[in-house]
Amino acid sequence: MSRGNKCLNLILSGGGVKGIAYIGALKALDLEGWNFSNIAGVSAGAMVGSILASGYSPHSLMDVLNKFNFAKIKGNDIVRRIPIILEYIDFLQNQRVLNEENKEFFLLMERLKKGCESEFDELNFHDMRCGVVKKIIKFCNKGYLFDGDYLEEWMYKVLIQKGIRTFGDLRGGISDRVNPRGYKMRMTSVDATRGKIVVLPDDMEFYGIHPDDFEVAKAVRMSTSVPFVFKPVEIKGTGDDGEKNYYFVDGGVFDNFPFWLIDNENKPTIGIKIEGKSFLKGLNPVNILKNIISNLYNIGTPKKVSFDSKNIISIDVSNISFLDFDLDENEKNYLIESGYKSVKNFFKKDKRGGFNSWYYDGMLILALLIIKRFIQ
Repeated sequence: MSRGNKCLNLILSGGGVKGIAYIGALKALDLEGWNFSNIAGVSAGAMVGSILASGYSPHSLMDVLNKFNFAKIKGNDIVRRIPIILEYIDFLQNQRVLNEENKEFFLLMERLKKGCESEFDELNFHDMRCGVVKKIIKFCNKGYLFDGDYLEEWMYKVLIQKGIRTFGDLRGGISDRVNPRGYKMRMTSVDATRGKIVVLPDDMEFYGIHPDDFEVAKAVRMSTSVPFVFKPVEIKGTGDDGEKNYYFVDGGVFDNFPFWLIDNENKPTIGIKIEGKSFLKGLNPVNILKNIISNLYNIGTPKKVSFDSKNIISIDVSNISFLDFDLDENEKNYLIESGYKSVKNFFKKDKRGGFNSWYYDGMLILALLIIKRFIQ
């Protein structure tokens, strides 16, 4: 898959259409000589990571993603297809009295948007997220831009060309304490019915589905189901509460960088994060939709300290909104170039030791152990 023989674990954050930056980032990693062991991701990271894990090379990603018809999502359809957005605009402009359920939802959204712009304690932060996610299922079924069928069908066709259909076909990774079945690719989604983040495919056992039998394309659809943009994914499960319907949305709603899916103690691990968030102004339907979703999507979970921040490569693409699906060639090239430069700069700064030395020190220790055993 790569010209080199070094292996690393890889974590890919969400980022919507800005995930195109991964094309450049992964190409740069390949040129540095790195192969990929276990991969974890969410949303756009789940999509790109699954393509990579199935056997496509970093250099072929551009050709693969170019075949995805981003024009399927048209901002002009928002007014017609998402009436909740019009209600939101009316509420802001006229302070119209709505039913209690709608009013509570709008107030939660306003609090959420303010919370993204200011600091508040983590407990209330978490409670707010849970409350909003439970409300979202009631509202996003009123209208959405994209039902997700096209994405799932497209992913299925891309993966099947490499002989990948279910996660059983991706058991080519390394088994460890957090990934006992050795899946090469794993991702997250949010079970909005239960208000709980789930690991795909591992947690599908709760719903009566064996992880090996779960389709990768379905999992990617679940991980990328941004509220209001995509219809929530419905799974009929036979969990502890008996048979019922569960609804899943984008895993980035709770955690936009699921580093905990990787055991980074035995191999070097690199995380790549898509950074940059701009608050859109104006009360036209397109900006309202982008504002609500962008703020909700980016909040994630409180930062944890168990992953070495020195091994995180940040790609700052603040000039692009993650919902700007109608990118022109210059904007696509900007994303790709940003990803490429970010990785190159990371290793340029790292030449004095750090990440590369992790690998070479490990190889030296292994060689010494072999020599010692041979002498004995």
